[in-house]
Amino acid sequence: QRVISLMGHSTLLRDRAKELLNRADYLLNKTYLLVKEEKIFLSVMRHLIVCVNTLVDLVLYIAKVKEQISEVPKINPKKLRYLHNLKNKFGLSKNQLYFFDELIQTYSKILEIEDAMNEELIQFKRHGKYVICKKDYKVEVISYSSLNQMLRKCKQLLAFIEKNF
Repeated sequence: QRVISLMGHSTLLRDRAKELLNRADYLLNKTYLLVKEEKIFLSVMRHLIVCVNTLVDLVLYIAKVKEQISEVPKINPKKLRYLHNLKNKFGLSKNQLYFFDELIQTYSKILEIEDAMNEELIQFKRHGKYVICKKDYKVEVISYSSLNQMLRKCKQLLAFIEKNF
């Protein structure tokens, strides 16, 4: 009964990730291109942040169902540690290792963007790119093409999860 409940939860997570990707794709490649509004650009970033977090939760829930981990962590640094542990702990195929590398890299990048957006020291749009200045004076520049690339990466990660997990 508990395993069925967890599998049902993983289906909900997968469906949520798909919905977030579809919305982000539509907002970025239809709406944003049409109106070039900064709020839409920010909305796409937020959708991708939630989507990647959902994909990470999905992988961790699947690992829990398979009894590879005892709990699904709630905080992001712990989730990242768990992903590294899963990658290194089990005998994974080349494709699975590549998947975990891509997921960890994408998740790390999303966490950086999320932290920068939450710090909100200075954010502005310049020449079609969104610039976020962080506390440590580092600058995070996000462009349409980098968001589109992140969107494609999320779609690839979700497709791999659906096919292999």
